Amino acid sequence: MFSLTETESSKLTGLSPAESCYTGTVKIVNSRKARISPVPGGDYTLPGHGESYDSCASVKFKIVCEDCGDTKLARNHCDRKDCPECAPTWARKRANKAADKIESACRQMGGRYRPRPVIVSLPPSMYDLPFNEVQQVLRELIKKFSRGTFGGSYVGHPWRFRDSQGEPLQPKHCDLVMGAVEPIYEGFAVYGPHIHAVMFGWIVPTDEIERETGVVFEVGEPLATRDDVFGYIYYSLTHCGVHATHRAIRWFGALSYNNFVKVSESTETVYPVCDYCGGELWAYSVEGDPLQRHCLEITKYHYRFKPRQKTLVPVKRIKKGSKGNLFMYQLVGSK
Repeated sequence: MFSLTETESSKLTGLSPAESCYTGTVKIVNSRKARISPVPGGDYTLPGHGESYDSCASVKFKIVCEDCGDTKLARNHCDRKDCPECAPTWARKRANKAADKIESACRQMGGRYRPRPVIVSLPPSMYDLPFNEVQQVLRELIKKFSRGTFGGSYVGHPWRFRDSQGEPLQPKHCDLVMGAVEPIYEGFAVYGPHIHAVMFGWIVPTDEIERETGVVFEVGEPLATRDDVFGYIYYSLTHCGVHATHRAIRWFGALSYNNFVKVSESTETVYPVCDYCGGELWAYSVEGDPLQRHCLEITKYHYRFKPRQKTLVPVKRIKKGSKGNLFMYQLVGSK
């Protein structure tokens, strides 16, 4: 934990950019970028901290209810994770797709299991590992200390958030996080790597793990509905670490890309109705000319578990008339 001295508080405008925050120390600066601690082994930042295009958030058309006249604006978006205007749209799309994938797995298991949220944090002694390796280590820790787990997803978080007094700050109230809600405070992203996972299974007693290894597990109640899964993953994406070449959502176990595969996709046309009166919605141009009834094209992805493959195993055989041993291979079903 850290706090500001009177001397530091009186020099807010003259401080240099933030130093490395691996030990949990930070300097006050005015720049948002300088309030984000550097991450070992990669150029990570928060969603929405890049540059937007000129067309981002510009009005595309109007959506008007024919009964009550309620009007909303449809805006252009670039669907980039680093765009200040469009990052929330990026997060919603990824969270929706991930929720559909997890729900598909639930259905194929006969609805017997529900995923649960788990947060796993490393001890400070391992903070100097590259963050990409940190995520792999945390994923393996989930596998090691869990029971009945066969797969799930996780989102990497390089930072914990603090206010100007060094006290913990909820991400949704931090001005660095996209979509922050009131009350909003000036915050600091202090390096503290952890992951938010959605997994099937349960964790062995977490107090014993923390005493023996220093690794902290926070296990939540099962996510009962598809909306719960979407909400948790979307929340995880709002303040995750994003990288130019790394995925924000990663999959492991039976839900990995190699084991739970997309077999097809379908498109469905949906006609939304007014939130207030249930009336039909119509699209109008920016100038006010009627276009057509407002509709949405929703793409659904269909998955299945990959059939278990056969593997080649060596079988020892002795050839007649030969002094040495020869090996041949036969196909056997994997167990």
